Amino acid sequence: MHISWRSFDNVSLSNNNLTAILPTHLQSTIATGNGVSSGKWYWEVTVQSAGAIIGVTSTTTGGQIWNTVNHRGYFSGAAKWGGTSGTSYGATFGLGDVISVLLDMDAGTIEFWKNGVTQGVAFTNVKSLGTVYPFYGNPTGTGIPSTATARFERKAFSYQVPEEYLHYDIKDKILLSSGDKNYCLENVVSRENAVPVMTSASNIDAKVTASAYNASDYPWYAFDGIVNATARPFWYTNSTSPEGGHWLQVEFEKQKVVSGISLVSLLITGSSYSIKEFELYGSNDGAVYEKLYVNTQPNVGTKKYYDFENSKAYSYYRINILSSYHLVTTVGVSQMEIFQKSNEIMYVLDTSDELSFNKYGMKSDKSFNGAVDNIKDVIKANFPLDSGKSFEHIINMLKRRVDKITLG
Repeated sequence: MHISWRSFDNVSLSNNNLTAILPTHLQSTIATGNGVSSGKWYWEVTVQSAGAIIGVTSTTTGGQIWNTVNHRGYFSGAAKWGGTSGTSYGATFGLGDVISVLLDMDAGTIEFWKNGVTQGVAFTNVKSLGTVYPFYGNPTGTGIPSTATARFERKAFSYQVPEEYLHYDIKDKILLSSGDKNYCLENVVSRENAVPVMTSASNIDAKVTASAYNASDYPWYAFDGIVNATARPFWYTNSTSPEGGHWLQVEFEKQKVVSGISLVSLLITGSSYSIKEFELYGSNDGAVYEKLYVNTQPNVGTKKYYDFENSKAYSYYRINILSSYHLVTTVGVSQMEIFQKSNEIMYVLDTSDELSFNKYGMKSDKSFNGAVDNIKDVIKANFPLDSGKSFEHIINMLKRRVDKITLG
């Protein structure tokens, strides 16, 4: 089931119902699907207006949720709200900022990040609401619209999901089953850049090209290891774009399986940054390209991470920038990283209860074409484990064949 915003009176939805426009402070919207009363959950909301309030609610009726006792939220004016008034909390946020929500329903806490930086735990009494749903509201006043886009799926996130937290899009999960065991496959993306630090357009490992560049704003500057969204060096062009948008490309000497990238936009003018909609492609001949990933970069100059499913090796990886927050011709990259697929972990479970599905269940569109690198047994028992009785052993199946394991 696709998790998105719900349609209420006067609420306008677009972008597969992930972007909502709320015309006045009397409107809010809530995530579809069943709410949660346990577990640790993560999602993000990109703010596309001056004001917003983001958090959770126990109501399902829409309206002015942020002014009731049925919510816990982070207000763009640097306040937290859990009723009809707010108290000071965190930093102000607005156009282009990404707000991460870390909801721990086991502990009853909710924490917010602004552009990847924690603002601290906002509330410790969320469990008192019972079952809760993600919500977004407009607190800015009559006649002042508010717009925001939600991200509930892991592959769309700007930031890495914290350990032990699950992405909120949990409604479409599967476990593999064989005999009396259940299995989960998880792709772990390396955060080590596959592109070596470039000091020129090419070296023995990689070659960097682009559709165009201005003066000395060379394409390889996007991979020079220097991150600065406002000062050179960076790759930049303001020329007429070819069909499909301006592109930046890396050609590797050896094929690589890539399943993640990071991007840092550069400031064009005022508060307008150089990357908006983008697409990532792979190719093995530089002529026929396969689309691997599509997303929208928020209008900020901080580093954003994007993970996606891919099990095929390519020699060429190309990012097409379809638009910027200034003009379609003014695009560029301050810094880009390309992450190889690190490994595939298989979890072996003895049970398939609700907790197991919530924690280990996979998306049904999961690719099963890759090789398993590590196997982890998930052991559930009803007795406490004293010191020395709890352990984990990781087996690299690529290096050796294992016919039997004896543990004493």
